[in-house]
Amino acid sequence: MSDRTSSRAATAKAATAVLAQAVYVDSSTNMEKLAALHSGKGLIAFDLDNTMVPAGTTMTEETARAMAELLKYRKVAIVSGAGFSEIDRRVVDVLKGVLAEMDQAELMANLILLPSVGSSLYTYSNGGYAAVYSENLKEAEKSHIRAVFTALLDEGAFGRQAQVYGDQIVDKGSSMTLVITGNDAPPDVKNSCDPNKALRRSLLPRVRGEIGAGFNVTLGGPESIDVTRSGVDKGYGVEKLITTLGIRNGDVVYIGDAFASDGNDYPVLRTGVDALHVKSPTETWKFVLAVVRNASINAQLLRKSSSDQA
Repeated sequence: MSDRTSSRAATAKAATAVLAQAVYVDSSTNMEKLAALHSGKGLIAFDLDNTMVPAGTTMTEETARAMAELLKYRKVAIVSGAGFSEIDRRVVDVLKGVLAEMDQAELMANLILLPSVGSSLYTYSNGGYAAVYSENLKEAEKSHIRAVFTALLDEGAFGRQAQVYGDQIVDKGSSMTLVITGNDAPPDVKNSCDPNKALRRSLLPRVRGEIGAGFNVTLGGPESIDVTRSGVDKGYGVEKLITTLGIRNGDVVYIGDAFASDGNDYPVLRTGVDALHVKSPTETWKFVLAVVRNASINAQLLRKSSSDQA
C-alpha cells in the first residue's frame, strides 16, 4: 500500500471516531481570554471565505497588516475551497504589498496554503510557493464530474440565473467546483444566491448519488459545491499539514464558519484540533489581534527575564 493510500485510509478510519465540537465565537466572546487559552498553539489555520474575508472579496490592507503581525509570532495556514491562484491573488499579493522587503522571505515562510479544500499543500521558499503534494483528479474523473454538473445546470436544478459571471464549473486540478452564479460573480450576487444553503442542501443527496462512490462532495463558500476524491477534504489537509510540519494536533487551532455536517469545515473536527466557529470575519480579526497582543506581551516579558539574568 502506498503512503498516499495509507494516509487516505487512516483518514477514513478516523472519520468513525467521535467528533470534537467547535467553540462558537461571537461578539460577546472575551477575545483576550480566548487568546490566552490558545497561547500555546504554534499554528493557527483559517478558512478563507466568510472567515478571513467576506466571500469572494480580497483581503484589505488593514487585515493584511494584522496578518503580518500574526506571522511574526505564529505559523499560519489557509485551508480553503478556493484554488491556489485565487488565494494567491486575494491574500498573498496583498500581504506581500504590506510587508517590508527585508521581512518578506521570513514571514511568508510562516504562511502555508492548502487550496481546493485541503487537497493540495503549498509552502513558501526562494521567493514563491511550491506544491508539497496535490491529490489531482484524473482527466476521466474530471470529465465525469463535469458531465454531472453540466446536466444539473442544463435542467435548471439550481434555478435559472438572470446573469452568469464566468465559468460555473471550475477545474482546480485536485478538485472540481460548481459555482451557481459563476466564478467571477460579485460578492453581493454570490452571497444572495443561496444564503441559507437550503437549495444546495436539498440537491446534495442527488449530486452525491450521480457523482457516485469514490468522491467527496461538500458545500463550499456561499454558492458552491466542491468535489474531491473520497477521503480528501479539509480534515485530510489538516492532518497532512501536521505531518509536514512535524507538529502535534494539540499545537493547532482551526477557525472556520461552516461546521455543519455538510459544510467543508466539518471534516476538521475529526482531527481533534481545537476549532473556533466564527460568525463572520469580524470575530476572526478580533481574535487575531488579541493573539498578537498576548504574544507581544509574552515576548516582552521573556526579553526582560533574559536581560535580568544576564
